[in-house]
Amino acid sequence: MPVDAPKTSKTAARPSASTSSLTPISADARFKPDFQSWLKSHGYGDYDFAKNPNALPSFGGKSKPGEKLAHQPVILIHGNGDTAAGWNDVVAGYKRAGYKDSEIYAMSWGDGKASSAGNNYHSEHYLREVRGFIQAVKEYTGADKVDVIGHSMGVTLARKAIKGGTGIDQAAPGGKYDLGKPINDEVDTFVGISGANEGLQSCDLLGNPNPTSSTVNGFSQHSRFLHDLNADPTREGDHVYSIYSLADPILGYGPLGGVYTGPIPGQDGGELLYTLGHFQSRDQSVAAQLEMIQDHHAPAAQFENPWLPGHLPSSLSDPWGIAANPEGKKK
Repeated sequence: MPVDAPKTSKTAARPSASTSSLTPISADARFKPDFQSWLKSHGYGDYDFAKNPNALPSFGGKSKPGEKLAHQPVILIHGNGDTAAGWNDVVAGYKRAGYKDSEIYAMSWGDGKASSAGNNYHSEHYLREVRGFIQAVKEYTGADKVDVIGHSMGVTLARKAIKGGTGIDQAAPGGKYDLGKPINDEVDTFVGISGANEGLQSCDLLGNPNPTSSTVNGFSQHSRFLHDLNADPTREGDHVYSIYSLADPILGYGPLGGVYTGPIPGQDGGELLYTLGHFQSRDQSVAAQLEMIQDHHAPAAQFENPWLPGHLPSSLSDPWGIAANPEGKKK
């Protein structure tokens, strides 16, 4: 089953200028020419994010060489079956907050088709693409550090890309790969939105029917990839946060849903949402994202359950003890 079923974006389907405040990442948006030229001349030309073989959206780059940045660069990694255009509302929010195109970067990985989502997994190829993109943006901007924000499968891809090290991929030579040393010293703040860090119960309930749900490097709750990822004590950056919801139909509901799989092991804090869905948690949390990357602080959670009267005992209004552990830290 697909991990993501991206919402249909009317704005992303029609052409518009990449600098539009309403649709900064349209279907035809691409990296700025300066960034495209730089990628080719600095050893990144063979990456898919530079060649763009599937003609997918991308975003970011300086208007001219030497442009100065006022904010630390933010790198956005989308989820399964989505594209960089999925970040449109988020990028628009960042631009309203004063960020420039040269300070926000989004690549597309995969073929961008929801119909292909079930075949996507944490492959060596996708991991190297994400890792290379993070390194390219840092080098291109000249920043001391970057901020990285992932959504859904983009969370776990980016976490491993940053942590580096070895892994298993049946498509890799010999079935194994080594990404190299961690690059977490290049990351200031890492934010994971709607990530299935502990896997998805739906994958196992359906019998792990495809690569996305596999027990090797998919989203099974018994996934070796996720087990090794979470067991690695290497942090994803100097500051690590998560944003997740109890009403996320992808992560699931109840004690094995968002509250279980959304937090990142060892995180510094997180924002718990009650009513937002999988994509709403990304698009409507810009203020929280900015607070995390700029102030290194997670907003206070809203513990009131909107469907239940406030006078109910905590055993009913907060059955999983979320209020007692608002930041989602692993026990």
